[in-house]
Amino acid sequence: FLSFAVGDDGLPSAKPVVSPSVGTLPFAFVLGPRGSFLSVEIFGKGTTGGALGAGAASSYYRGADGRLQPLTSSLPDRQTASCWIAYDGGEFAYATNTGGNTLTGFRVDRTGRMSLIDPDGLTHDFGRGVAPLDIRFSGDGRFLYTLNGRTGTIAAFRVELDGHLTSLGEVDGLPLDGAEGLAVR
Repeated sequence: FLSFAVGDDGLPSAKPVVSPSVGTLPFAFVLGPRGSFLSVEIFGKGTTGGALGAGAASSYYRGADGRLQPLTSSLPDRQTASCWIAYDGGEFAYATNTGGNTLTGFRVDRTGRMSLIDPDGLTHDFGRGVAPLDIRFSGDGRFLYTLNGRTGTIAAFRVELDGHLTSLGEVDGLPLDGAEGLAVR
């Protein structure tokens, strides 16, 4: 990871602080509680995907020297091609597993440490050929949305009190294998 201090003028420092990842090929991250970072790892080559059942997530905090220090070290989710991650601002985060057509839910404690909601890492299974890509929460954190690349759909879920998801259905009409990016209000 490369991190930069930001000055009062809004400009990043000229020299980054370099921190090693505890996992293999961190692909996406979000800010977590108390300034922590939550990251997913795809265990693949480049951006071509991941090894079957080898996805994972890690979390970090920034130490006094600016280096990222692990809180959660490469927690296996047993899913394929963990791609994007979303955090609700409270106690849950979810990752899309594009290669496995699944979602993984994580509990996030107040420090940023992560644990699986479901021991096998399978919080929702879309079935074959969906390719969930982007993932976002509603502003109040009660609903979760995924952009599904191979079906041209957006799936909606209600986040239950225990972190499990209830499917609310899908909306179609997006281009197949071409839509990317998801903004939710």
